[in-house]
Amino acid sequence: MALATVYCYTPAIRIWQSRSCHLDVPFGLKFATNLIPNIDPPFFSLFMAWESEVFQDDPELRGYLPAIGNAIWYCQYAWFPVVAFPAQDAPHYRWGYWAALALTIVNIISIYTMYLASKWDVRRRGLVMNKYGLYVEREDLVDYSASSLGDIKGPKFLNRSMRVAQ
Repeated sequence: MALATVYCYTPAIRIWQSRSCHLDVPFGLKFATNLIPNIDPPFFSLFMAWESEVFQDDPELRGYLPAIGNAIWYCQYAWFPVVAFPAQDAPHYRWGYWAALALTIVNIISIYTMYLASKWDVRRRGLVMNKYGLYVEREDLVDYSASSLGDIKGPKFLNRSMRVAQ
């Protein structure tokens, strides 16, 4: 969907960029070029959920990243639309569409970079995927098809606490 957002900026820039636009553009298309680029903000919530999954082993980082990300996100969207899309210039913004396109491209690059970094980290640490789709260390992988509780190899801290209790 982020790539769809980039493709939607192209007609928006073409249609609205010049004041002397000689194209006979229907009102519906003009309306869509203003609305479709705004489908990008919901990606932030999905990105935060994915980020929590990637950093599942570090609870502090899982808490800090959404907080810092939300603060940056809302600070950016508090001033950016006012500066990039001033009402007196509507609908012919000098640099608003270009800046929004650049930020969307930076967003796509950062998501892809995080994806590659998470895959690299999984290979580096030798993690395996459990049946829920989360990456865990091989020794923490629980075999749920075992016939008795003695056959299950659980987390190290669980084995230690069970020994102390016995």
